[in-house]
Amino acid sequence: AGIVLQAYLPDTFDALQRLAEFAKERRAKGGAKIKVRLVKGAYWDSEIKRAQVDGLTDYPVYTRKEGTDTSYLACARYLLSEHTRGVIYPQFASHNAHTLAAVRHMARDRGVTIEHQRLHGMGEGLYERLVREQGYHTRIYAPVGTHETLLAYLVLTLGVVVTLFPFAWMILTSLKGVQEIFQLNFIPQNPTLTNYAEVLTKTKFLVWF
Repeated sequence: AGIVLQAYLPDTFDALQRLAEFAKERRAKGGAKIKVRLVKGAYWDSEIKRAQVDGLTDYPVYTRKEGTDTSYLACARYLLSEHTRGVIYPQFASHNAHTLAAVRHMARDRGVTIEHQRLHGMGEGLYERLVREQGYHTRIYAPVGTHETLLAYLVLTLGVVVTLFPFAWMILTSLKGVQEIFQLNFIPQNPTLTNYAEVLTKTKFLVWF
């Protein structure tokens, strides 16, 4: 059991900070670490449509992909910082090669052990070559429910497959394998939210998840 944080929500970073404080109090009383899985968010379309139907003055999620990507990396940095060390067990769910590389760089530089996660049936090649072969712990998860409740999961899967086409095409046309792309040194020195946003904006082939 654990807690899932969705990076596409603007208040996720604040929620993570509050969760870290709670985790410290829990550990001080003899409690176990809290497992926290960081995801980008699976229901962006429905969140946007619901806000439009309800006539809200603003959206509950970031409306640009750069916002979600930056939020994810900012939360990842915090999860790997001294603020959560010893009180939170970080888990990172993504099917995005650059996101995985960024998290790995941050974890390696800080000497933190992490867990990667992916959805069943997605990212198999990426995780097999870049995570399992290198000894990283990986958890595979899948939704459980009725046909009606699993429809959103099906739409999510189809959406990711569609967005992966530009990424796959880039690999094929440049003759670069995933392993080579994964090792690219694209993380800026002394990273901040500003230069992370610049990197993400320039990297056009990043997929949402």
